[in-house]
Amino acid sequence: MNCSEKISVIIPVYNTEKYLEASLRSVMNQTYTNLEIICVNDGSTDSSLSILERLAAEDSRIRIINQENAGQGAARNAGLEVATSEWITFPDSDDLLVPDAYETVAKAFGQNPDLVHFSIKVVYEDGTPTRKQDHKYYTVTRDGLCKLDSKTIITADGSVSNKFFRRDIIEKYGIRFEKIRYEDFQFSKEYLLVSDNIFCISRPLYIYLRREGSTMAQTFLRTPYSIDHLRAFQAVSDFMGKHCSDEIRSKVEPILFIQSYNFAICYADDETLPHVIQLAEDMYARNDVLKRNVNCKILHGTLIFYISNLTRYLKLAMEFLFAIKYESYDYMPFKIVRLFGFTLMKKPAAW
Repeated sequence: MNCSEKISVIIPVYNTEKYLEASLRSVMNQTYTNLEIICVNDGSTDSSLSILERLAAEDSRIRIINQENAGQGAARNAGLEVATSEWITFPDSDDLLVPDAYETVAKAFGQNPDLVHFSIKVVYEDGTPTRKQDHKYYTVTRDGLCKLDSKTIITADGSVSNKFFRRDIIEKYGIRFEKIRYEDFQFSKEYLLVSDNIFCISRPLYIYLRREGSTMAQTFLRTPYSIDHLRAFQAVSDFMGKHCSDEIRSKVEPILFIQSYNFAICYADDETLPHVIQLAEDMYARNDVLKRNVNCKILHGTLIFYISNLTRYLKLAMEFLFAIKYESYDYMPFKIVRLFGFTLMKKPAAW
């Protein structure tokens, strides 16, 4: 591989007329020019298609695919079917890239990595300061070629927009986006599970616009879509059953299950909550890896899953003496202040 090879840029587009031209121009104007830009219009009902057609007339590298609305994952799958490059990336149609993002990434190709991963800068459209958890979640803390291990698989963010994937690995394992929300988590985790190494770039090369109405903005509301966190985990679990050793499964699968369940119940609306709980119970009951490595019990009226180890018991002992933390009571979050086992404050927390 060399740093001059073509990159396939697959962009799903659905009703993003307000942001689309600036977003697409941030790809068109990259200092690295050897690109094929595949824009999949997923049944947009606004002027997104006319914007794409105008920009395609200006830049011959742009190819437009039109399809009936089928979701972001289906749009990305459609792009994969026609992509011709070895390296593939998936920016969104309302975000931006720094001008030399792809040039910076291409310098890593010579080291023959399975994956290239770079940091994201999160910007809120309404001017809200970036949350510390966003910064932490989307920051790559290392630079250079690294061996992939179970910790990296677990902790790597679930976005596909800040990663470059190799076509041969995607095709070898038949990795595609599922028809669910949070399909980017599913795709990226499956890919990580069958990769050997990763080239890390700590510099933020991608600017992620957090805006009202986007998939992730809706994620942090109480929503019926929250159950798809568990469905995404189930897809990853099925993939692990086919392609991963028992050792990797025992290290990765329990943590991903607990994370997905906690996220799903935290943001489920009242109507969806019982279905989230039932689905989690069913997954746990039929998954031997989970039953061997994860404990399950009711605490404060909330079904919880956890991994027992010495570190957890020491942490619980310290929290008995003193804690400022969030706990779930009947699936609702509360901020708790505790001193020597006595609860000093129990305050309802915002979702």
